[in-house]
Amino acid sequence: MEVRLATGPLFLLLLLACTVNALQPDVSEVQGYTRLRSFKNSTLYQIQANTDYDTNPYLLHLVGSRYDIGYAYGYLMSAEIEFDYNALLSSLLGDKWYDPVR
Repeated sequence: MEVRLATGPLFLLLLLACTVNALQPDVSEVQGYTRLRSFKNSTLYQIQANTDYDTNPYLLHLVGSRYDIGYAYGYLMSAEIEFDYNALLSSLLGDKWYDPVR
C-alpha cells in the first residue's frame, strides 16, 4: 500500500500558522543593511539591528512585473526556502523523510 501525502494544502496551512508571529517583528534599532544577493533589479539584504531573533531578519527589494518579482523572490530566497522546507518535513516526518519508498 502506497501512502501519498497532500503536501500542498498542508504546507500552506503550516506556513500561514508559522508566519503569524513573523508579521510583527521586534526590531528595536536598525544599524544598517548587508547586501547578500541580487538578481536583475531586485536585491536581498540582511538587516543589522538589535533584535530578539537568533539571526537578523531579511529585507527584499523586489522590482519588475509580477512574473519578475515572483522569479526574483524564488531566486534570491532559494537557499532559505530549501532550508525551511527540509526543516518542516524533518519535523513532521522525522530525519529519514528523504529516503525513497521501497
